[in-house]
Amino acid sequence: MAYVKIGQSNSPIFYELSTPAEPEGTVIFINAWCSSARYWKETVKRISSRFQTLTYDQPGIGRSLSKEKPLPATYKGTIDNGSNEVLELIEHLQLLDKPVHVVGHSLGVVIATHLATVLESRGKLASLTIINCGSFEIEDRKGEILIPFIKLVVNVKRILELPGLRQLTIRKLTARPIESIYEQFIISDMVASDIRIARELALSSLTPVNLERYHHEVDALKAPLLLVVGDRDGTIPPKGMYNIKRFKPTANLVPFPDCGHFLMLERPNRFAEVLLQHLSLNVISFR
Repeated sequence: MAYVKIGQSNSPIFYELSTPAEPEGTVIFINAWCSSARYWKETVKRISSRFQTLTYDQPGIGRSLSKEKPLPATYKGTIDNGSNEVLELIEHLQLLDKPVHVVGHSLGVVIATHLATVLESRGKLASLTIINCGSFEIEDRKGEILIPFIKLVVNVKRILELPGLRQLTIRKLTARPIESIYEQFIISDMVASDIRIARELALSSLTPVNLERYHHEVDALKAPLLLVVGDRDGTIPPKGMYNIKRFKPTANLVPFPDCGHFLMLERPNRFAEVLLQHLSLNVISFR
């Protein structure tokens, strides 16, 4: 684990880089909204013997939140800033000697897809994995259903630590039991996150312009695409993941019928198996 100063945030970014003796490739993980990278631990543990992994916390969130060095008022939580930051981190760590795999979850997928688009334009993208962040036809306005939930969480997030509300929140995010330590991480990350950055990043992800760009970027990507969907996701409707498969028939869609939004914690072994299979299938072409 380490910190590095990158981007416009003027605040140290926390990251963890795990490197096996003979890595078959590099995997970059992009977190869900208001979440630190701690919830990827189960996945990293299961794939890091074969693949180099990079996880990080976005500015103002998780271990990148600093009371001593708060984010400047000029810094904005936007999709472009988020994508530029992780690209700068990847370049700083000199991870682009070969194409990399990008894995995005929830609203972090919008950042991940823009990053993947930039990497592909440079010939540096091995594959993209999208987890529980479907694309809808713009006229459906599905993204708007998340806005009330986001505003509620941001405005009253302190009370999420109350036992009853904590469990209600976890039940909205999961359909199966997860380890209590990860329940604590999810809630504490939401509660501690920088209010302004949390609001800006979420609402930036859901603007019609960025939702349309997300749709077009997914459609335009040539790299192998893995779609992983929790069919009982109560946060972002699973229908949107199946919509991607409809307009992107070459994508590999893997459903988790009994899982919700945090399926990598609900079925950690199964998720790691699916991801490893996808990564392994897409190593040969990029050696």
